[in-house]
Amino acid sequence: MNRPLGKFETAQVMTGQAAPFNLVIVLRLSSGPGVKTLQSALAFLHQRHPMLRAGIRQLGKKYCFTIADDTVVCLQSSPRRSDDDWKRQAETELNTPFDLMPGPLFRVRYLVNPEESGVCELVLTAHHAIIDGVSAACLLHELLGLCESLAAGTRVEKPDSLGLYEAAEHMFPARYRNWRGVLEQAAFIGRQIRDGFSFWREIRGIDEPEIKTRAQCRILTFQLSASLTTRLTRVSVKKGITLNSLLCAVQLLTARDHSFNSGSVPLRHFIFADLRPYLEPSIPAGNLGAYFAMLHLLSRVKSDTGIWELARSLNTQIHEASKRGDKFSSILMSKAMMKSVLAKPRFRMGHAALAFLGPVTLSPSYGDIRPLGLHAFVSNMVLGPVYTANVRLFMRQLYWDMIYLDSDMDRTTAQRVADSVQQTLSSLAQAKRIP
Repeated sequence: MNRPLGKFETAQVMTGQAAPFNLVIVLRLSSGPGVKTLQSALAFLHQRHPMLRAGIRQLGKKYCFTIADDTVVCLQSSPRRSDDDWKRQAETELNTPFDLMPGPLFRVRYLVNPEESGVCELVLTAHHAIIDGVSAACLLHELLGLCESLAAGTRVEKPDSLGLYEAAEHMFPARYRNWRGVLEQAAFIGRQIRDGFSFWREIRGIDEPEIKTRAQCRILTFQLSASLTTRLTRVSVKKGITLNSLLCAVQLLTARDHSFNSGSVPLRHFIFADLRPYLEPSIPAGNLGAYFAMLHLLSRVKSDTGIWELARSLNTQIHEASKRGDKFSSILMSKAMMKSVLAKPRFRMGHAALAFLGPVTLSPSYGDIRPLGLHAFVSNMVLGPVYTANVRLFMRQLYWDMIYLDSDMDRTTAQRVADSVQQTLSSLAQAKRIP
């Protein structure tokens, strides 16, 4: 079975040819499943989800998914020797590319604790073209549910394979597929060109982050306590600002302070939008695929810009982009944009990128198995943003997973950046007066 790649999926493959472009998910568990149980559960999912059996074949200048039934689950297990083993494994996975053909574009590493009731980690890695954050969360729930059933001796019937949906642009709302869509796309291109020229003019005389020839992805992570997370959420709701906008503002100001010494500067950054509810037909969260959009924004930050001021500006900017349908236009332009970036790299693609998934809900337990923590990371490359983060609400806590390049900063510097973000979020949550 073959399915042509869409424009955004092709852009992701082009990115992956320049450097690995992997989504790495780390699920920390107590009393994890046995290796054989996990193998059986993964085999079930392998047959159920076509994307887990997919490779990517190049046909001339185009690409297509090739779904093969004879591929096998890539599962490796190894002893868990310390609490930091999963971090080293995650970094390895971020920097290890997939062989696109024959696939599969999915692999699992199980860090097993010798004590049956001890902590263990599942490290799931996929090429980002086959999975997004929404479907990844559903896949985890399905996997743990299968492990629970198999461990209890419940008979699991042979799965029916889920359908394979088309690329996102074939399911855009009607107004973005007719002449009005062409006009929307032309307007979008005009705004991008205008912002590009404006940025180049304003950045003159300011040292931009360097483009190095080689780099490795590194990670840092922290969690905000449940009480601080609740207070931070309430504060943003009270101000009429989305938590996404507030988190983006914190990250942007941190990037500005570190890279440009708190000066006035235009900052380019990425946010991400879930496309699934807006497509026709809408795509169920349980079907794998990369159905999200990456929006490239420009924000002018002055030396005296405060967090709430920037958050309000971002909130308005994101709302207006959503009303215009920029998430659809960005998909249509993604392949051309990535081709341009790779052909003539003049600047890094952005100063920051933040993907906020919102709440991720798993059951408190699956039989004896209990989820303890959930982390997610996406590979970066030397042309990518300097500060990237994947953020979600899990078990009432804010999980902030930061990815940086060792060519940009050492671990001590990266830890200072992460500490700054954490301290800022904590201060906002504890503030008695909101400006």
